[in-house]
Amino acid sequence: MDVDFMKNLPIFLPLSEDETTTLLRICKQHVLRPGEVLVEQAATTRSLYILERGEVAVVYEDPLTGRHIELAILGEGAVIGEMALIDSAPRSASIIARTPTVVQELPEKQFHRLMAENDPAPYSLIRGINLVLCERLRRVNGNIAQVMRSPRSFLKQHGITDADELERRSRAFRESITIEG
Repeated sequence: MDVDFMKNLPIFLPLSEDETTTLLRICKQHVLRPGEVLVEQAATTRSLYILERGEVAVVYEDPLTGRHIELAILGEGAVIGEMALIDSAPRSASIIARTPTVVQELPEKQFHRLMAENDPAPYSLIRGINLVLCERLRRVNGNIAQVMRSPRSFLKQHGITDADELERRSRAFRESITIEG
């Protein structure tokens, strides 16, 4: 992976070429076979990954049903684990290689070492992460508005058709997004 590749990714746009080079130097390459797990849901790992080649599935295991829900397919240039690099929450989904895949890992320890040294690179990356997360939040807000208009339709689209289950999940969804205070 080179600096030009990284500089074209939205999360790295705020970084200078020197800052990008600094982060690239601490990256570790991993090669995955199809079906191999990169990140396990609920794991407490903290690295960020950049998908250099291949394709991965983002898979969420529903704790209520145990059902695996494929949330997204990500390809070249995807950035995985940016939230984990910043917070201490467990991973929200598993990442599983669908094809032969090459990723670059930006390890948490080296990232935080750069921060402790007052290197500007990690701070610029955090700005990039914030910008990307803000954009995602705006999109999610739009999706939530669509779901709120018709939660039953949304649940039916996702294979939940039992009337009692539809009602229970609709109520749980409305409660989960209610902001108190």
